[in-house]
Order: sequence, then C-alpha cells, then structure tokens
Amino acid sequence: MHYKKTKTPKIHSGSFYLTEQTLQVLNFIAELENISRSLIIENALISAFKGFKNGEKKKKKIYPKAKHNQKNRKNKQTKKYIQKCLFA
Repeated sequence: MHYKKTKTPKIHSGSFYLTEQTLQVLNFIAELENISRSLIIENALISAFKGFKNGEKKKKKIYPKAKHNQKNRKNKQTKKYIQKCLFA
C-alpha cells in the first residue's frame, strides 16, 4: 500500500564499475557535502560536459587592456598643482 513506508536503509553498491578507491573518495565527499554519491557523480558529469562545450569559446588567458597610465598621472599632477596654487 502507498501509505506504508519501509524504513530500510539504502544499500550502497559499487555502481558504474568504479574501483574501491574511487568509491571511498566519493563516500568521503558525500559525507562532507551531505549529498548522495549519485548526485555528486551527476553534477560532475554535467559540469564536465558544460566545460567541454564552453572551453572552445573561451580564450586561454584574458589580458587586461592597456591604459594610458602616464597620461593619467600627468593629469592628476597638474590638478593637484592647480589646487595648491589656488589655496596658497
């Protein structure tokens, strides 16, 4: 019947033909995050596929745009000089 719930714990088995070491790592991560192992694997696969799709579009390194630093410094110096002259 639908209203009777069985309170048996879930049985964890080695799925996806994973080695015992990877299962131990998954169990450790699952305990830290309080998420099931299947959700961890599912999220990892989704993020991996999204990364592969977007990896071609992204550049390897984004360089900052060159700004005219010397010009800005000179402008600031002249403004400070003008202010000092006015108030002196």
